[in-house]
Amino acid sequence: MTARHHRALIATLAAALWLTACSNDTAVAADAKASAATSAPESSGPTDDPCAFVSNAAVRKSFADAKAGKRDHRLDKYEIATCMWETPTNGLALQLFKAAGSARDEVRSRAAGVLDPVKKGVGDKFRYETVAGVGDEATVLAEAGDPANGIYNDIAVLGVRKGEKMLVLFAPQLIDGDRAATIKALEALGTQAASRL
Repeated sequence: MTARHHRALIATLAAALWLTACSNDTAVAADAKASAATSAPESSGPTDDPCAFVSNAAVRKSFADAKAGKRDHRLDKYEIATCMWETPTNGLALQLFKAAGSARDEVRSRAAGVLDPVKKGVGDKFRYETVAGVGDEATVLAEAGDPANGIYNDIAVLGVRKGEKMLVLFAPQLIDGDRAATIKALEALGTQAASRL
């Protein structure tokens, strides 16, 4: 397994854990406090504050009632800096790390996490779109879940590569079930984030 795939697998597993934790705000808050208290990291990852890449106001434009972004240190040991914005029904995560491949490769590897590996052709109709003018390259994917056909849940992810840095924005669900609105939101947030890389 290549380093890129290993990192993508870790990030995907972290996203799955986040999806589970999102259903229990108390557990998330307790975990964040415990994590911050016990994991003063030796290395803060690529940046001290991944929450500074997009403003809370910009997040709230698309993710209604989002709480302020909070630094999550659980992936620091893998040199993945993470910030999370929670909402009552959805959320947004931003991850920043050293790039090991293209933005499209990163988004494809994240998509693999929502696909049934046993079903052939699952995900073949996913629409990967290039986002012009964002970083050196950017790719976005937003598709609704379809568990009966092997897509476990929604996928909403934007990958931006700029130089040797990779920035990934993802949400556990489409915004109001709307693919176009989700893509528009991720592109706007990705544009802001890329300008701060």
